[in-house]
Parts: sequence; C-alpha cells; structure tokens
Amino acid sequence: FVRADSGQQLFDAAAEAIDPGSPAEAAQQLTFVLTALEMGSGAATWNASSFFSQRPSLSAQGSLTFESAPSASGVVRATFELRDDGPWGDPNDRNTSAAQSVVIVVLAVNKAPYFTLP
Repeated sequence: FVRADSGQQLFDAAAEAIDPGSPAEAAQQLTFVLTALEMGSGAATWNASSFFSQRPSLSAQGSLTFESAPSASGVVRATFELRDDGPWGDPNDRNTSAAQSVVIVVLAVNKAPYFTLP
C-alpha cells in the first residue's frame, strides 16, 4: 500500500518469472500491456482510469510504476498481459500470456481543515 499524494511509486520485481516461452523465442521482445483498471467487485465494478495521474505500467524487467491522482484513495485492481513480438503465421501461435492482476491500495491521508475570512 501507499499513501495518497505520495508521488510516483516504483516497485521493483512486481512481476517475476518473466519467460518468453520456448528457448527458440528468447530473442523476442516482451511487453506488458495494461488491459483493465477496476474498482469495486462483482456487479459493482467500474473503470478506475481517472484514479491515476500516471496509469500503472510494468517494465520488461517487471518493475511496477504508477502515480495516483491528487487526493485519490481506494483499492484498484490492475490487470496485465505479457505479449511477445513473435510471428502470428500459425493459428496455433500464442503471443499473449494469461492475464494477471495486481491490487494497488492507496490510503487516504487526513488533511487539516482550512477556511478563509472575507
């Protein structure tokens, strides 16, 4: 978890055991693709894109980065797929992994009240 308004976050090794597939595919480029950002659960799930000023991303090495929007707090599920740049010639080719999700928890910060006088 992180606290609201704490700036850009970086979590090394958020994704592990990154594997391009068979040894013949070792030279292929791998890219993590964010496929969903959701808050809530079940029928009460909604898109959480506005929750972030920098949407979550995973580097090819598995580092997770994101920045929550100002004063945002809550729990968001970010879902990623890992894709390679291999050929798609055969209908049996699989260039995309199964989706995996990470839960991001941003805690609210108690801010002091304020006011002004005319």
